[in-house]
Amino acid sequence: MIPKNESGQAFDVFRLLIGAIIGLAILVIIISIIQYLESWKVDVSKKLLADGLYNAVQTPNGEVVVRKDLTLRKGDIFSRGNFAEQSGVKWDCLELLVSNIGAFELRNDSIIEIKQGILTTVYFQCFKKPASNPDCDPYCLVSFGKALKNPAAAP
Repeated sequence: MIPKNESGQAFDVFRLLIGAIIGLAILVIIISIIQYLESWKVDVSKKLLADGLYNAVQTPNGEVVVRKDLTLRKGDIFSRGNFAEQSGVKWDCLELLVSNIGAFELRNDSIIEIKQGILTTVYFQCFKKPASNPDCDPYCLVSFGKALKNPAAAP
């Protein structure tokens, strides 16, 4: 026969085990939600990035189009080829620029690799047939983290 106080202690251990399992399940759910929201922020940022280039191409008057607070992940890669394909601008009529903060690596003037997760601003600027490259209509600049000047003077 089990004394009364020992059976109560066994029930407390069982309740503690159930509480730990429920707590772990809640923690897994919260972590999943956080990961989903981070992924969602990156997806929205990439759509805003494409939208910014589209807007600049549609109004090639030299005005700077700005997309602020874009979330980019370490390892993301952006290329002139992808930007050209998305916008319809010729590959050699796009110029990529990056700030020198170390979060971006520009390779061969055509590929930008994100070296660390960052919240950044991307600037777009397009010109109609600039004197420096009259075969380009439009000629566009895409700058990660480096502000572009707004005068409508061709590069």
